[in-house]
Amino acid sequence: MNWYRFKELFYEKYFPAPKRWELKDQFIGLIQCNMSMKENENKFTSLSRFAPEMVSNEVNEVRKFVSGFDYKMRPLLITQGIKVYSEAVERALMLEAEVKDKDAKREQWKQKRNAGSSSEGPLWKRNRGGLSQFQGHQSARSAPTTSMLVGSDKSGVVCFQCQQLGHYKSNCP
Repeated sequence: MNWYRFKELFYEKYFPAPKRWELKDQFIGLIQCNMSMKENENKFTSLSRFAPEMVSNEVNEVRKFVSGFDYKMRPLLITQGIKVYSEAVERALMLEAEVKDKDAKREQWKQKRNAGSSSEGPLWKRNRGGLSQFQGHQSARSAPTTSMLVGSDKSGVVCFQCQQLGHYKSNCP
């Protein structure tokens, strides 16, 4: 008995035709979704035996493997023109690590940026609502009182050091 006959008998006994069709359909519709690249590759390999005509050569195997990737990974691999399956798997694993690293850095940057939006940070970032956010002063729309000003010629001046009205940073008490 040769290998192909043994395989045929084995599949008939342990994988009835309806089950093989179901597994072939799973292979045809295989997409990465929330799987890691390694999980995706393992599932691809295990299901590909039920659709041998779709992976009959390396180019078809690579094409089917890459077609199941998510929107971030697919274009990155398609443009590389990979024709060998093992190379496609290796590059996919490297790209996945790179994408995860970039996503982690982007998330860190967002958290750092959001953390700086409290009372810390430069005045121009904190004072988007005008002078009304300065402690104990009237809003920018109302005229300042004379008690807030050092001299009448400096009526709209705000000190960049202490955020008080009426003087410049160079004259800050």
